[in-house]
Amino acid sequence: MATDNRDLPLPSAPSSDPGERPKLTGYRILVVVLTAGFGLTKAYLSYLGQSTAPNTMDWLHGVGAFLLLYWLGIYEKHTVHGMPLLFEKDYLAWFHRKRPTPRRQGTGLRED
Repeated sequence: MATDNRDLPLPSAPSSDPGERPKLTGYRILVVVLTAGFGLTKAYLSYLGQSTAPNTMDWLHGVGAFLLLYWLGIYEKHTVHGMPLLFEKDYLAWFHRKRPTPRRQGTGLRED
């Protein structure tokens, strides 16, 4: 049974508003945390002088975490997903609502 792509909603066009920022979703947080955790762990093990453990970490992260993130990335792009906490909720929205909006000023160029 094949899925007809005509039934899927079209992605919205990118906004031309220069003040628009990308959303920080749960999926993006997961990518950053896994990457930073992997890098810090490998650096720590290398600092301790171990040679086998960092290579094992390469393989574990390279296979396990990559496959997880790859499948989640496909799921995010190609399905109407039921995981809004992972793909739709913007975790920085509260911070941006509380922060005052900067005033727009001129370009700073002198007009004579």
